[in-house]
Amino acid sequence: MATPPGELDWGQKLAVRRALRVMGAGTRLNVLLANVSENHTSVQPTSYTDLDVFGMQVLPDFRLAYTLAYCTTSAIGTDRVLWLRGLRDEFEGATAILVAREIPRSARELATRSHIVPFTEPELEVWLATHTPRVGDARRAFEAALEPAVGRYHAALRTLPRAFDQLVGFRDYLFLQFGPARALQLTIGYLKSAQGQWHAKEPLHLALLLDIAQLYATALLACARHVLENAIDRELDGVENFVGGGILGRREKQNFARLLTDLLDELERGGVHITPGMRETIRPLPHYTKDLALLTRQLLDAPELAQRLPWYFETLQLAALQRTQDLAGRLVDAGDPEMSVERALRLAREVLSFLVREAGLDRGFLDAFDQMLAPPLLPLGAS
Repeated sequence: MATPPGELDWGQKLAVRRALRVMGAGTRLNVLLANVSENHTSVQPTSYTDLDVFGMQVLPDFRLAYTLAYCTTSAIGTDRVLWLRGLRDEFEGATAILVAREIPRSARELATRSHIVPFTEPELEVWLATHTPRVGDARRAFEAALEPAVGRYHAALRTLPRAFDQLVGFRDYLFLQFGPARALQLTIGYLKSAQGQWHAKEPLHLALLLDIAQLYATALLACARHVLENAIDRELDGVENFVGGGILGRREKQNFARLLTDLLDELERGGVHITPGMRETIRPLPHYTKDLALLTRQLLDAPELAQRLPWYFETLQLAALQRTQDLAGRLVDAGDPEMSVERALRLAREVLSFLVREAGLDRGFLDAFDQMLAPPLLPLGAS
């Protein structure tokens, strides 16, 4: 497999990714972490580091378990071990993995004391062979067929028109910076930032949309966990509290919106033209909170499917880039139960459909999604 330019550690990244995928995690490679400053007109990120491999696995209580991996074809020093420990501490409860050509004794001892798993390349191969669940030949073939698309996708992102720059920046680092509650609202705006440039028949565009949908699904999972943890009976209340920054934050926004509404009413009575858009901007919560509540309910009703949702979205993204046909059948052939595949793909389609609708994108993306799966899926809840 060709190594992307400047990616001497690409093989190591793919090996770690392979192990995480086998264990049911969704993965992202070369994830940037940045300090972000905001002003009234723009968001200015300053990249300061990146994660070679970022794994996301959903636990039964809807918590996200992260795996961070640093890979290098050079010898590793204690400074990089400390650096990785610092990154790991930013993601509470994360697992950290270190893969290097050579690991001196001092670095290995520090890694072990820091609860970081150190591997040389041969050690990683042994670990893959002995500690990952046994995988059948069909599953290995399925994963091997998708793997070439990983490098192609990362290279293709840099060829998109400039109209996609804001969205790609959001994908690269801003999503993690903003956090799930804000991301549930901001994602729609970033999708709209490339308005007029989306083409439903372009595989790269469908892959990018599914990539964003994976991130959006993780924000929905955080919302579902909020509902569970706070024992909220009505999902709508839980979603509004989550998006609004808690009960007090939500009430504060609602009260402020009422004051602004009264002010606009007063101006309108005085002859000032008030547009519907001006009123929309002062809404305390997005108009689609009921739809978010419905998606949250669907996640809560199917926790076993929600646990693999990041994995499924990554699979869909790579399959879209490769113009895969009969993906549902291929997943079943690879060992996934047919009923689970159908329900998981329906859930993924519900998230995708929501994003297409709210961002005003071409419904041809949904047609392309359905054609990739073949035969078409029934809506969630249908028998």
